[in-house]
Amino acid sequence: TNNVHFQFQANVSGQSGYNETITSTAFEAYHNESDGTAALSYQSARDQASGTAFQDILPFIGSDNDQAASGELHLFNPSSTTYIKNFIHRGAVYGEADFAQDDFISGYFNVTAAITQIQFKMSSGNIDAGTIKMYGIK
Repeated sequence: TNNVHFQFQANVSGQSGYNETITSTAFEAYHNESDGTAALSYQSARDQASGTAFQDILPFIGSDNDQAASGELHLFNPSSTTYIKNFIHRGAVYGEADFAQDDFISGYFNVTAAITQIQFKMSSGNIDAGTIKMYGIK
């Protein structure tokens, strides 16, 4: 599927529905293939202000053979039952409009219960290929 967003959301212990409250912000640097446009821009459409939607972390992924995305997501102290759960993401996308993007997203889950489940998905279509690795799990 062309022009899709890779997203994530979580569940705390004992919950379902992947609808935890997120507050987040996003910005990106981009440059198009024809060298006609380059900018650094705040991405207000990808912010959440106490929202429960899936959080976009890799936006505008294209379906051409030379279009792809990769990134790292850090979720801090997900097993804590005292503190909110901060996250940061940095990713690279070669997008559907032939732009190279460097994406930055950060925020937090406004929950103090332990996060026990995370779901990753595309906004439309399927994940055709890829690897998701977890580090730091005891």
